[in-house]
Formats: sequence, structure tokens, C-alpha cells
Amino acid sequence: MGRFDLLALSYSCMGLFTLMGSAIVLTGHGTWLAYLTAIVLGFFYILPTVFVSSTICCGSGMYSMVVSLLSPTAASLYCISNMLDITMSLVAISFGSYIQSLFPAVSYRLAGAVFLTIIYVINQLGLRNVSRSQNVMFTLLAGTLVIFIASGLIHVDISPAFHFRESGFIPGGTTGFISCVVILYYISTSYVCAISYGKYSKRAYKDIPLAMFLSPLLLIVTFCLCAAITGSIVPVGEASEPITYAAKALLPGVLFSIFIICGPCMSMAAFINGSFAYYGVLLKGVCKDGWMPAFAGMENRHGAPTAINTWYYLTGMIPLLVGFDISQTANFINFVWAIISLIPCIAVYNLPKRYPKSWEQSHMHISNGLYYLVCTVRLVVNIVIAVLSSINLGITAVCISTGVFLLLVVYVLTRAKQSDHELYTHLDAWPLCDDDRQPQVN
Repeated sequence: MGRFDLLALSYSCMGLFTLMGSAIVLTGHGTWLAYLTAIVLGFFYILPTVFVSSTICCGSGMYSMVVSLLSPTAASLYCISNMLDITMSLVAISFGSYIQSLFPAVSYRLAGAVFLTIIYVINQLGLRNVSRSQNVMFTLLAGTLVIFIASGLIHVDISPAFHFRESGFIPGGTTGFISCVVILYYISTSYVCAISYGKYSKRAYKDIPLAMFLSPLLLIVTFCLCAAITGSIVPVGEASEPITYAAKALLPGVLFSIFIICGPCMSMAAFINGSFAYYGVLLKGVCKDGWMPAFAGMENRHGAPTAINTWYYLTGMIPLLVGFDISQTANFINFVWAIISLIPCIAVYNLPKRYPKSWEQSHMHISNGLYYLVCTVRLVVNIVIAVLSSINLGITAVCISTGVFLLLVVYVLTRAKQSDHELYTHLDAWPLCDDDRQPQVN
């Protein structure tokens, strides 16, 4: 993979169109500011991982990172906990709603189910085909966003987006703004998936950090402008599908249909496409090391992990068919993700100690004191998001989520202590400096 491939995979893994309706209800003309805040907070969360990716090449993504920086047990807990992620259902529900705006007679659940099935089939054809399809999606999405933004800046007065004291600017007040940032936060950090493609990259130590730096910049330019334009057009009462409403006002006839398909729908397709690829790389290492049954990591003739892909297909399909609420689903995902992410938040502190020479030679090297400060900011952001998500989610859902996570802790600790089962740790991580290479852990 080259730089364009990595940028296409990381930037396109943003499903931010999914939540624009909920965002406008809470923040009105100030939606762009909520997007900006969520993206900036997300960047501070991702930043330590960017430094790690410039120092070690992680063959199995976050699994390799946590194994090499913390422990195999912690890494397996992190990865297995990711199986609770139901983000695909959130995106599929939103996709179905956009298709229904074009074809009112079509059920949004049916459209979402067909969409999810098509992306699942693509991912059964292997990572090379996933990368090719992602490049096409990224190109179409970027072109469509440029057209929408250019048309909006020419024809729409976006000054209301900067009238901070008017009633239409963040009508939900401080509470609404914070709630909006929380539901946007997780999905704005998805470009961390770039770290999973280390062994597939031509210049991993430089290209992966670059992709993770460029992605938030592109997000700020594209989605903040889209939010400012849309928030200036759409009345809060029509915010269920704000991009649809705004696109109808800006783009006539066939251009509107092309925009919906190549804009929001393509963005969601790219997000799910990249998510399948990310989780496939992440969990294959866990299966290889014996933390999960070996059959779960088995690959088909195209190199795709069929069982892993099928699991995420089902976790996306079931909430879709049941009819989960988008905002509530987003809060659930944010809470679960914030709890799980405490593990890599702790792991990144060990980079200078575990790989001192590689860290010194990294082209992104900073002083250890400043690096630890960056890691601490990440930890604080993660804890704050966990607390805010739990408030939005409600006590029952928090207790259920926490209980399931604790059961996974018990499973992993039991698995680690089994005397009749040898757990291997393939240190599928290559430091920049050969002197830092570590032996395999048994």
C-alpha cells in the first residue's frame, strides 16, 4: 500500500454523515463547532498512536501494539472486547434512511441489510480488493464533497453559523453541545485503523503517521464546512436527514440523486468496508495466538477471515433489523469504546522504555516529558468521554455493558491461566531500530 491507499482507508473510515441529523437537533447553526471539537479531541486521543506508528510497524494493528508495549493478556482483552462494537449497525441504519429519501417505498431496514451484505461480500474477496474498492469510494466521496461545498459556499449565506449569540446557535445549550460532541467523538477517531496496515505498507514508519495526520485535517475542512452549510439551510425541525434537505435546496434533479449516492452513502460504504478490514487484521492475531478458537481466524482462498467478517456482519445486521435508535446506539458505542480504550491508553506510556533506540531515531521523536504529557491528555480525554457517555446512556445500559466487559475479563484471565493450553505471542511488531527487537514471548 502507498500513501494514497492508506489515506483512502483512514479518511474514508469516517461515518460522520451518519450523525449529522442528531448533531443539528442539538447544536443548530453551531453544528460545525461540535464537529470541530469532536475531531480535535479525537486527534489528541489518536496522537500517541501516531508516535507509536513512527517507531514500530504493527503487523496486527492495535493487537501488536498492545502486546509489544504492555502484555499479551491486555492485548487479547482489548481485541476480544472490540467484538462488542456495533458501529456497523449504526451506519447501516443511516444508510437505509438515505436510500429511503430517494425511494420512499423502500424500507430503510431492507436497504441497510442489502447494503451491509454487499460490503460483507466485498470483504470476503481479500484485503487487496478491499483496498481497490476503498480507493474508488474515496475518490467519488472527495469529488462529491467538493461539489457540495463549492455550491454551498456560492449559493448559501453561512454567516448564521458564526452568530454565536443567536438562539439558533446551539439551541440545546451547553448540555446539548457536550452531548453532540460525545456522540460524534468515537466515529471521528476511526482513522486509527491505519496502524493495522503496517505489514502491507511500502513505507510504514512514514506513510502511516502521515495518513493519520492528514485525515483529521481533511475531516476539518470537509465535514466542518458541510456542517456549516447544512446547519445554515436546515431548520431544526427538518433535521432528521439534514444533508438530504440541504442537497435538495442546492442541487437540482439528477445531481441530488448523484450526491446522495456518491456522498453520504459512499461515505458509509467506505466506513463499513474499512471496518471489516480493520477488525479482520486485529482479530486474526488474537486467534493465531490461541486466545480465541483457531477456526475463528481461518482464512478463505482470498485471505479473508470468514468467521470474523461474519461475526461483524451479524452484529451489524441484528440491531438494524431490531430498529435501534441512532443516538442511543452512538452513546452505547462511545461508552463501550471508552472503557476498552483504557488499555491502549496505558500501553502507549511504555514506548520510550520498551523501544528506546527506535524512539530516538523516529522522525517524530519528541522529548519523553512532552510525550508523556500527550499520553496523559489522551487518558484524560478518554475518561471524560466515558463519564459523559455513561450519563447519556442511562444506568441500565451502563450496568449491562460493564457486566459484559467484566465477563470478558474473566474469560481472558482464565484463558491465560490454562495449563493445558500454550499461548503464543507472535510479536508481529518491527521496531525502527534492530537493537530494539524483542524475542517471542511464551
